Amino acid sequence: NIKLIITVDNGIVANEAIDFTNKHGIDVIVTDHHVPPAGGSKKLPDAFSIIHTTLLSGAGVAYLLAKEISNFKFQISNYSKILNTKYKIPDTHLELVALATVADLVPLLGANRTLLKFGLESLRKTRRPGLLELFRKAQVEPQKIGTYEVGHIIAPRLNAMGRLSSAMDSLRLVCTTSKKRADDLSDI
Repeated sequence: NIKLIITVDNGIVANEAIDFTNKHGIDVIVTDHHVPPAGGSKKLPDAFSIIHTTLLSGAGVAYLLAKEISNFKFQISNYSKILNTKYKIPDTHLELVALATVADLVPLLGANRTLLKFGLESLRKTRRPGLLELFRKAQVEPQKIGTYEVGHIIAPRLNAMGRLSSAMDSLRLVCTTSKKRADDLSDI
């Protein structure tokens, strides 16, 4: 019963995959920062929507879309209603945007720099058990985390999980609320 797929840091050249989803009645929203196909017979995928810029990291593009969705307002004439009143979405993802922005090796200018600045502030105060355990095992003091620590100590460990076992383990580590699970996953 899947009706929508939202890509993150992927999809701007995924014509074949998106044609497949279209045939199965699944809409795709592409969020990406990679260079789109140029010239000739190359075309953008037939996605429901494409949110693309080369000025942000892939995580930055997806983060801004998520912020817009979480604050979406339905407006007709003088009637305005915030549709997302049921779920209060805390802004706890800037720390992940900071990790991804540095790991993605994008220029730390403009909006990337802004997201990184506030993301690092958030990362220094994180309460995510997985990140805290990763910091502890990497001997990184959370209050002193900067681009060097992210780029040379933290991000390589997260990326290595995908090469040693499963990239899902990095996601599990970042998302876990269990200290025991964080300890186990940070040993991989």
